[in-house]
Amino acid sequence: MPESTPNRSRIIGFLAMGAVAVTGLSAWAQPASVPAASAAAASAPQRPAAASPATTLERVEITGGRANETQQRRESTAAKIIIGRDEIERFGDSTVGDLLKRLPGVTVQGRPGRGGAIRMRGLGSGYTQILLDGERVAPGFSLDSLAPEQIERIEILRAPTAETGARAIAGTINIITREGFTKRLNDLRLTLGVENDRLQPAASWSRNDTLYGLPYSFSLSASRNDRQSDSSTVTQGRDVASDPLVLDQTDTGSVRERRQGLQASGRLQWRSEKGDAVTLMPVLIYGTGRTQRHGVLEQRVGVDPAPYALADTAADGSFTLLRMNATWMYRVGESTRVEWRAGLGQSRSANSSLRQESGGRMPRSIQDTADTRDRTLTLNAKLSRLLANEHSLVAGVEAESNRRSDTRSTLQNGQ
Repeated sequence: MPESTPNRSRIIGFLAMGAVAVTGLSAWAQPASVPAASAAAASAPQRPAAASPATTLERVEITGGRANETQQRRESTAAKIIIGRDEIERFGDSTVGDLLKRLPGVTVQGRPGRGGAIRMRGLGSGYTQILLDGERVAPGFSLDSLAPEQIERIEILRAPTAETGARAIAGTINIITREGFTKRLNDLRLTLGVENDRLQPAASWSRNDTLYGLPYSFSLSASRNDRQSDSSTVTQGRDVASDPLVLDQTDTGSVRERRQGLQASGRLQWRSEKGDAVTLMPVLIYGTGRTQRHGVLEQRVGVDPAPYALADTAADGSFTLLRMNATWMYRVGESTRVEWRAGLGQSRSANSSLRQESGGRMPRSIQDTADTRDRTLTLNAKLSRLLANEHSLVAGVEAESNRRSDTRSTLQNGQ
């Protein structure tokens, strides 16, 4: 019995400590059972709590914009290269010909600033299709009659597609003029170039805004060129059988070209809340020019005397293009879109030249006059549907009507 007393007292101590711990936990878990002093303090009037500081909201900006060149290329139904407005302005080219020379896979013949035939993939210019806002250009149209300020982007397709037709064996170059309203813009640019001590002035005006809630944009450009260049052409002929030199001539010439041009394009668009859109796109291009050439022929080997010693040529030309394009984009659902396109255009190209040869065995004059007029009407319908796995189904139909009147007269010594 005496030996169990310490154990009993030790157990009683542990129980007492456990009771105190349980009592403390109860008091902490039940804040309502507070001591009397605390209750009295709670019943006393209290000062109002200090107002919390005002919450400062950070500024949130939401911006949106068009898809860039990379996004447009990814969303396209055909592999294409897209040159956007930023890249067009980067180099500051004065002509579209100089701009196209920078594009991959495109070759432009001729001297800088003079234009020339456009070739792709090593094939001739006749195998390359040139489109303006998705429509084929009229015969006689020169890309140099467009100003780079009027171009929104250039699309290069290297192979025929259902959207461009099978006429583009080498590829298609689609030039898109300034698009609709993206931001308010009122831009006036004046440029002045000097070539061979002759001034080359140009001016362009671009404006984007809204009219009665309809976004619109237009671009107006005017230019004048006065250029002089020299050329030398060597012609040699040999007999195939015996290989002697039977002809050796050198034609040295001086050419002066004076051109004036006026270009205008615009867009007026209506858009609904669900994404339907109607767009009108007028285009006007007008240009005139005069070319004068003085040539000297030096013949070292050949029939004596030479056909001529001096040749003077004067040529005048003008080109006018007026076109109205319209598109209607209708969304059937989230993944299906129907696009209707219509275009009506008229163009005229008039040229006349007079060449006079003298100082040779047969002096002569050659007068050439040509007048070409074209009228075109195009209708297109395209259905696009987005399938699974980012694939697209595109089907379309097109109708086109062309009417051309071509008159040409050539007189030699009045005959």
